[in-house]
Formats: sequence, structure tokens, C-alpha cells
Amino acid sequence: MRAPGEILLVACYELGHQPLAVAWPAAFLERAGYAPAVLDLSVEPFDAEKIGRARVVAISVPMHTALRLGVLVAERVRAVNPAAHICFYGLYAALNANELLATCADSVLAGEVEAELVALVGRLEPARPADGGARVQLTKLDFPVPSRAALPALIAAKALGRAVVLNYRNGEAPDHLGRSAIARAALRSADRIVVPSAYLVDVLARFGLEAIPIANIIDFARFRYRERAPLGARILSTRNLHDLYNVACTVRAFRLVQDCRPDASLTIVGGGPNHRALQKLCRELRLRHVLFVGRVNQDAMAGVYNAHDVYVQSPNVDNLPNSVIEAFASGLPVVSTAAGGVPMMMRHEEHGLLAPIDDHATLAEHVLRLLDDPPFARRLASAAHEVVLRTYSWPRVRGEWLRVYSEVVAQPARRRAWSAPGPAV
Repeated sequence: MRAPGEILLVACYELGHQPLAVAWPAAFLERAGYAPAVLDLSVEPFDAEKIGRARVVAISVPMHTALRLGVLVAERVRAVNPAAHICFYGLYAALNANELLATCADSVLAGEVEAELVALVGRLEPARPADGGARVQLTKLDFPVPSRAALPALIAAKALGRAVVLNYRNGEAPDHLGRSAIARAALRSADRIVVPSAYLVDVLARFGLEAIPIANIIDFARFRYRERAPLGARILSTRNLHDLYNVACTVRAFRLVQDCRPDASLTIVGGGPNHRALQKLCRELRLRHVLFVGRVNQDAMAGVYNAHDVYVQSPNVDNLPNSVIEAFASGLPVVSTAAGGVPMMMRHEEHGLLAPIDDHATLAEHVLRLLDDPPFARRLASAAHEVVLRTYSWPRVRGEWLRVYSEVVAQPARRRAWSAPGPAV
């Protein structure tokens, strides 16, 4: 079941939008070591060759029209590949489970289906009969970045002979590219690969992929620089509450900060599956002045930065986080773990302070150093703001994008079509 295309995810009625209903299951399957193919029938024809290769065909039916089309698809799948296991998943799969199982489905999944789909494939993998029937999964899942590598935009462009500029921005790139043969094949078929950081240029080079770095941009009209004089002890964290961002490390560091500065406060912006665990950790550490505000609309974020004095983050994995750029633009001194591309955007003791990954003690020492030496904190913030003005402004980035597009337009598109990759490594 590990060979490319032995699992096929089918979307029936997405009207040309790249469907999350297949992109997220694809990401879960890739994370588990599989290499699923995707068929989006709103923009692609029924592909009998893909159907014939598949051992599992999972059909997404989130709505009534998709269900009606999905039943017709299942009938054609059964005619082309009678041995394939046909699974329906989504809201309308659950609502019509009995009818589907009596007519055209071998299994039905609903709710948070992604992990159940991986489990189903695992049960089928040893070539023994899988449990039939309907399964409804309501447990919240830890969602990876959706995998759109096999969705039709790239395939259609290559089929029409159009040049492709692929903008790759995955902060988990080493793991993602190591697992996903589909993603590597998609990247190799592009005429240009653009990434937001030199860090990702280096990561892609390890996989034999050449990329061009073009930085993110910042809206200086919204994120305005303000010197912190006097420097308060209002600390800000804006990373989502997922394991890879390790906000727990920031919380533990804050315990040490508050031991020395009882007036210090911590505002945690963002949502995610670790919300309750982090609140529990704050109670266990007997922290005061900690505010969880949840997700904040992007239009309001400039005001959030303006209301604080020090920015802290402690990711385990990262690329070129916009949050750090926004903090720089807003005049906040930054303390961060040295994850991923962060050391390439801020040099230690020149633009900010860096700590080893998951080292809350050093993180706290750095915060206290800033609070104890406000002139030093202001020097770091000023130097970082100069970097932002030079690097992340639209006039500079605009010119770099125009240069890429001009080069691609001036040369014939690479005619090599996207094709199914070899076995994952």
C-alpha cells in the first residue's frame, strides 16, 4: 500500500477550488509514509488508469450533490477495478451510511476522518479484510499542513505548456520533503521554485532542488515602529498553540521571569489543540498576569504589538516567521529559539537574542537581560527595524518577483509533464 497511487482520494464537486477535503487526508497519509494520488473530478476527467492502480479509493462527499456524483463514481470504480476497497467519507457519508454500505461502499467514515482513513489503510495493508461498516471519529486531531502537491493546478499548467513558478513556504520542509515523493516530484517539474528564506534554499538543495529566495513583505502603514522608552515588562507571544511552536517553553520561561519581575505579564495570542494543556500548565506553575486571547484578526494585530514591550517565541521548527518581522517593524525587541531559518533573519546580540531549542532557562535569561538593560533592548530593536526596512519592503520584493516572472516568460516552458513519483524514501 506504500507505492504511489495505491491510495486514491477523489473529490467530486469542488467547482475548481483546491479541495481541503482531499488535501488534508493526503497530508495525514503522507505523514504516515503513504503516497496517495488525488483525482478532482470538477476539473479532471475520470482517469481509469489511476482507478486501476488504486487498492483504496476514498470518495469525499461533504454535501448532497457530491454524494450523488460520488455514487456514480463508485459504480464506475467498481466496473474498472472490482477489487478496490471503496470508502465514502464526509458529512453526507454518515447521513447515508446504511444505503451506501448496502449498494456501493465497503466502508464509511465521518467526523474528523483523517486519522480514521490512515487507520483504515493500515488495516487493509496486510491484505486482510478490513472492518466494514460506518465509523464516526469526533476526537480533535493534530492537523498537518494540507498537501496540495498532487492537485490539478500544476498538472493542468504542464499539460497546457504553461510555465510554472512554484512558491514553497513549508516550515516543516525537511520532514515534508523527506516523506513525500509526490511533493519532490511536483517541485522538480516547476520552471522556478521561490521560497521566502535562505534557510529553505538550503533545505531544498539537500534534495537536489534549486530555489530562489524572495522575502515576505510587511505593511509599514499598519505595523509602525515605536521606541519602548520606558521599557515595560509586557511580554507577547503570537504563535499558534501547536506542538511544533512549543509555546509551553515560553510559559515555563515566563515562570522564571516572573520570579524576578513580579510585575511582568504574558499575553498569548493564537489558537490550537494545546490551548487547555497550556492553561493547565499556567495553573500548575502558579503564574499571574497571563492572558489567553485566542485568535486575533490580522487587521487588529498591529495594535496588539503596539500594546506590548518584548516579543518572545520558542518554536522547535520554523522557517521565516512573519510574526518576528511584524515584531521588528513594531519596535519590539525579540527573543527566540534558534529554530529553522530564525538565525538567518536575526543575528544574536545584534538584532535579537537567540536560545537553544526547548531551553526555557536561557529564554528567560534573555528576557530578563532586556528588562534589566533597556538601552540594550532599544539598540536591538532599532537594528532589527533597519533590517526590516531594507529587506521586507514591497518595492524591493516587487522587483525580485518581476525579475523571476520576466525570466520565465522569456524562455520556453519546460515541457516535462508532471508524473507520478517513484517509491518514497
